[in-house]
Amino acid sequence: VARQKQLAVQKAKEEFLKQSLDELKDTAIKLTVKASPEGHLFAGIHQTEIVAALKQQKNIELDPALIALDKPIKQIGEYDIAIKIGDRTGHFKLVVDSLN
Repeated sequence: VARQKQLAVQKAKEEFLKQSLDELKDTAIKLTVKASPEGHLFAGIHQTEIVAALKQQKNIELDPALIALDKPIKQIGEYDIAIKIGDRTGHFKLVVDSLN
C-alpha cells in the first residue's frame, strides 16, 4: 500500500512538472550577476542558480538534475535552457545580465 501511494505521489508530481514545462516555453528568466567589462562572469552559473531563479521569479520548483546544462554559463547573454522531465523536454530563455 505504501508503495502504491508513493507511486501515485510521484505520478502526480511528474504531471505537475509537465504542466510547468508548458508554462515555461514562452518565459524568460533573468539573472543579474557580477561580470567583467568584457562580459565574462566572475562566477559560473550552474543548475542550482537557475532553479533558484525559477522558484523566485515563476514559483516553479525543480530538481537541479532536470536542467540540461553541459557546462556552467560564464558569459553575459541569452541562453536556451532545456528541462527534461520523463520523456518530455521543455525550453525557456535565460537572460544573463551584468550588475555593472
